[in-house]
Amino acid sequence: MHRLSRQFFSVLLGFGLVFLITQGAALGGGKIRMNIIGDPINLDPAHLSHTQDRIVSQHVYQGLVTFDLTQKPPFPVVPVLAKSYEVAKDGKMITFKLFTQTFGC
Repeated sequence: MHRLSRQFFSVLLGFGLVFLITQGAALGGGKIRMNIIGDPINLDPAHLSHTQDRIVSQHVYQGLVTFDLTQKPPFPVVPVLAKSYEVAKDGKMITFKLFTQTFGC
């Protein structure tokens, strides 16, 4: 992968998708129970500033892509909520194809 593409993915993942569920578990609803000190103050992924907010968000939000940590470094980028993705030749644009009906009640 080109250096620019790698940097772009790093910025993309770091700016809004840091809080990925790394294994890409299937969405199926259910309950999350965990012990944390204090209540979450903000669950907006763009404005997380407290540890308890980050802990809860890591279990709630999934991103379009994540790193496959089962592989050897450099870890490949793999789709999660995205069906697939394509990086433009110049590395300045990434096109995502999304699954339909990924969100349920």
